[in-house]
Amino acid sequence: MITVDPAWWEHLTPPDMHPHRATFDAMMHRFLGTARGVSWLRSAMTPDGLIRVRPGQPIPVLHVALLGGALPILIPPRIIEPEHRALGPTAMRSGRPLAPGELALCPEIRFELVTDPVMLDALRVGAFDQPFVGVTRPAQIFSTPAHHLLRPTSRPDEAFVLEQ
Repeated sequence: MITVDPAWWEHLTPPDMHPHRATFDAMMHRFLGTARGVSWLRSAMTPDGLIRVRPGQPIPVLHVALLGGALPILIPPRIIEPEHRALGPTAMRSGRPLAPGELALCPEIRFELVTDPVMLDALRVGAFDQPFVGVTRPAQIFSTPAHHLLRPTSRPDEAFVLEQ
C-alpha cells in the first residue's frame, strides 16, 4: 500500500498538518483509484518523474483540502492554459523533445487546511477558482513534488525546509 513517508510528512508539513497524515493517505488512495491517479503515481514514484501536459489537460497535482478540520475533499486540478510556462527540461528521459506548447511537469502533492468561514462556504459548494472576499484566516497550503513524500532519497535529518 502506498503511503506518505511519516518522517518526511512531519519534517516538511507545518505543525498544524501533522495530525492529518492518515486523512491525506485515505484521500490519496481514493485518487489513485482513478485513471488519472494511476498515471500520476507512475511518475510520482520516480525522483525525476515528469508528465507531459498540453493546453486543455489537467496539471498533475493531487490536491486535498481539509475543510474546517473535518471534511476532506479532492480539489479538481486546474487545466493547463496556452499561456502557462514552466522552467525545466525540454525533453523527456526518452529523449523525445516536447511538442510546441507542451510542458513537462513533476507530479505534485498539495495539502490545504481551510478554516476561514468565507472559504469554507465557497469550497463546500464547489467554487474552487473564484476570488474569496472577506477572508480573515488564510488557508495553510503545503506543496511539494510527490516523490519527496512517496519515494524519498534521503532522510529528514539531511535536509532543511523553506517555508514562505
